[in-house]
Order: sequence, then structure tokens, then C-alpha cells
Amino acid sequence: MRLNCYGYLYSIRGFAEQSRNFFYSLSKYIDVRMVSLIYNDQEVMPPHIFELEKKGSFEIDFNDPALCIAYGNDMQKFCGSHRIGFVVFENTRLPQDWIWQLKQLHQVWAPSRWAANVLLENGIPEAKVRIVPLGVDPHFFNSQGPHYSDFDNGRFKFLMVGKFEKRKSQMEVLEAYCTEFRPDDPVQLVLLCHNIKRLSLNDRATLNKYLEKPHPDIVIMNPFNDHEAVAPLYRSSNVLIAPSKAEGWGLPIIEAMACGVPVITTNYSGQSEYLRHDNPLIIDVNEYEDIYDETFYPEKGKFGVWAKLEVGELRKKMRWSFEHQEELKKIGSEDSLWIQQNWTWDSAAVKAVELLKKI
Repeated sequence: MRLNCYGYLYSIRGFAEQSRNFFYSLSKYIDVRMVSLIYNDQEVMPPHIFELEKKGSFEIDFNDPALCIAYGNDMQKFCGSHRIGFVVFENTRLPQDWIWQLKQLHQVWAPSRWAANVLLENGIPEAKVRIVPLGVDPHFFNSQGPHYSDFDNGRFKFLMVGKFEKRKSQMEVLEAYCTEFRPDDPVQLVLLCHNIKRLSLNDRATLNKYLEKPHPDIVIMNPFNDHEAVAPLYRSSNVLIAPSKAEGWGLPIIEAMACGVPVITTNYSGQSEYLRHDNPLIIDVNEYEDIYDETFYPEKGKFGVWAKLEVGELRKKMRWSFEHQEELKKIGSEDSLWIQQNWTWDSAAVKAVELLKKI
């Protein structure tokens, strides 16, 4: 079987990581021709991905079925005999141009039951919707690899990875951390946020408010050029803190779990598909609020709702993790085994191939 695969291959965004890994895993089972929807001369493509992309440029056949991992309003950019759109999103109300284009596809894939329900609620016909999970690369993200030597300072480390934005809840994390712990406590909050230098004036002012007064240790790191280089950072941390208001899938969450690092996160949206729900670090979501972010979602309520995060509940989870470090290690080991056995890119590809064979 041959499949044309389209995606944002030349990018550092999560979409690119998902597309490259998913398409490469598919290529182990079927004949894949890969095409990038965007190009970036500054992005170095891994050799095995570059070969597949080069093959796609010269051997693509528009009479073959096609799969596109992209924003819903970019589905007009690919063609094939059977068109499948794979969408990842965090909002509950989809834009009209997404809905218009998704309805014209033969199938629409979503990575979680939560996302599939959102598609149905936005009018995508049930007969078109399929659930295909995303995954993680166990070769890089596992509990046995090297650690980040610069972090060997004896402090309990809370790590936060991801774009600095309201959806990721960095401000709530800063408030919870600086309120729950004293400046002399043996703790450290590490922020790895690739857009830290491009914050809005309001976000910069709020961040400075915490940094300018006495506070427990906070480290702001520059982003890594190589995505896999973050794996030693996960393994050097005691817990990943990711209390997102919404996630399409949550790559840092599943990567940290694969590395044996427990995660404080919300039991809502994309990550609810693979979380172990008996985990005491999971934050139950009971209330929702209109989506609003002055940079990314400036029209309040236009894109639906996301989880409302209570800082008090976040403080409890952070304190519990600090005071139950032996239990934390057990949770990390169980999480790693769960992800390695069930949620790799290869297991996602097997699920996808099963659906493709039914076309």
C-alpha cells in the first residue's frame, strides 16, 4: 500500500515533531511518500526523514490515498484519491473555515476521545471521525538514558516545558510555587519555554513580579535546538509540572512519563487519553472558563472553553510530590512502563495501518 503524507515537516513546532515521527513509523509498514506543507532553510531535517521527503517530491502519485497532519484550515493544500485529515487542537469551538474544510474530507482523525467528541459537537459527521493516538519515541525518551549533569545540586526539581502562554498555566505555577515554598527550601523550578523573550508586556510584568522579590530558586533555560536533547533534562527532574488548561496531545507530558518522571497535570483534553487515572498527582477538572489569551486567543469565548485551574489545588499537588519522594519514584516507574508498552509511535502507526487497510 502507498500513502502520500503531508505535514509541517520543516518546523520546530509540536506539529512538526508529530508529523515526522508518525510518518516515519508508518513507513515501516507501508510505502510512504512525504511532502512538507512549509519549508524552513534554518531547520535541519533528520537524514531518515529527509530521504522520505525527497522520495515524496519525485514519486508522489495523486491517485494514491493521502494523509495530512495540519491545522484544519490547511486541508485544501493536499490531494489524493482518499483524503484523510489528522487534526490536533486545544479548543472546544472550531473556526468555521476548519469545519468547512474538514467536512469535505473522506475521514478526519483525532488523537483522543476528547478530540473526537469535540469534532462531533462541531458538526463533523460521525461516519468520518476516527481515533488514532499519537505517541513517543522510546529510543530517546526512556528512563535509562543520561542525565543533565548541571542539575546535580541536591534540590527537588519541578520542571516545566512548553510555550509560555496562558493555556500552559505558567503564571499559576509561579504563584503556587512562590506561595507554597520558602526562599530557603531545597527546591528548584526550571522553566524551559522557547518564547520567553517574546512575552507580552503584561506577561513580562507578571513574571518580573515573582522574580524581583525573594523567592525559592527559579531557573529559566534557553531552548534546545535538538528536540531529543530535552530527554536528559526530564530524567534529571523529580516531577514535570504541566497543569495545562487544554492540550491537543501534550508531547512534554508523554515524553516525561516515558522517561520515568511523574507529571502534575489536569485530567482534561488530549492527555486524558493516556494518563493513568489512579495517579495522585492528577488534577481533576470540575469547572471551565472561556478561552482567552491576549496573544493567541484575543477574542474571549470565540474558541469555546478550557479547564479552570485552581492554584490551591496545584499547591497541594506540588507539596505532596515534595513530601512523598519515594512514592513519586514508584509512580514514575509505573508511568514509564505504561507508556513504553502502549503509547509509542510504532503502536500508533499500527492502529493507523489497520484503518488504512479498510479504505
